[in-house]
Amino acid sequence: PGAGGPQYSVSTSVTADKTYDLIKATTAWVTKDETYPMTKFCTQTSLLGGEMKNLDVDGDDTSVAPAMRNTEIQLTCVGTWAETATVDQREQMVADMDQWGEDVVRPFGTGWVYWNEPQHNFPENDWKERYWGSMDNYNRLLRSKRRYDPWNAITCYHCIGWDFSETVDPAVC
Repeated sequence: PGAGGPQYSVSTSVTADKTYDLIKATTAWVTKDETYPMTKFCTQTSLLGGEMKNLDVDGDDTSVAPAMRNTEIQLTCVGTWAETATVDQREQMVADMDQWGEDVVRPFGTGWVYWNEPQHNFPENDWKERYWGSMDNYNRLLRSKRRYDPWNAITCYHCIGWDFSETVDPAVC
């Protein structure tokens, strides 16, 4: 297996005070032997927060989720499986990563996930809150989307208005 094959991601945003404990938890996951052929790695992909916290204090001037403004680090963990992995092994890997994301990664996070690198199967189906910050923020953005894109021509998996698409199959997005 290698980093260039099929993969699945779990991500979270973290404040500096929780970083050390999250790194310990992710190190344990990365070094754990699995029963299926998989390469695992985690990466800190962003340094967030800073002055951005002061630019939209109320969180209603932009589409950025308020939790993103109050975080310092965005962490993404990836499992890449070998091309030879069976469908059962791939499904088990995704289920294991979803469970690990909920049980281990999520408690360290601020509640926001970077929507380009998340897990796709949120067990609580709370993607609107995790990506966009709150239902108030999501609904505000949805009103704007309906104003400028009333036909929902511009969409993607879990984007604003995605659940109103004619096709909700993430494989075609």
